[in-house]
Amino acid sequence: MTTFLSGYVEVGLWAPRWCLKQINTIEYPAFEAEHEKLMRSVEKSQLSTSSYIRSLINGNAPKEYPPIEYHELIQELQGISTRLNSIFHLIKITRCFDETNAALFEKEMAQYRQILLAIQAAVLLPDKVV
Repeated sequence: MTTFLSGYVEVGLWAPRWCLKQINTIEYPAFEAEHEKLMRSVEKSQLSTSSYIRSLINGNAPKEYPPIEYHELIQELQGISTRLNSIFHLIKITRCFDETNAALFEKEMAQYRQILLAIQAAVLLPDKVV
């Protein structure tokens, strides 16, 4: 029977890397104020401490978790988008919409989706650390 240890919990024979439990830990000397600042940042991001530190190691600075109003606004915007799409397809099926208006509607919907993605990226995606 072959076992693998290499920084991971011992497992028998073979197991995919993603199901191995990591046992490596990081200890760092820090002043109380530095540790508290780290813990506040972790709390604001609503990530686990290990996820927050992994993100920093990978060159990303996690952002604060957005307020609940942000999520409600995004859901509302997505609902509007869904209703607009439904209206567009209904009009397209009944042929009450000429090609010029259809192209204009599609252009506006594409711009709407682009703005929605930009808002989500600005609030949710982490900043790169140099």
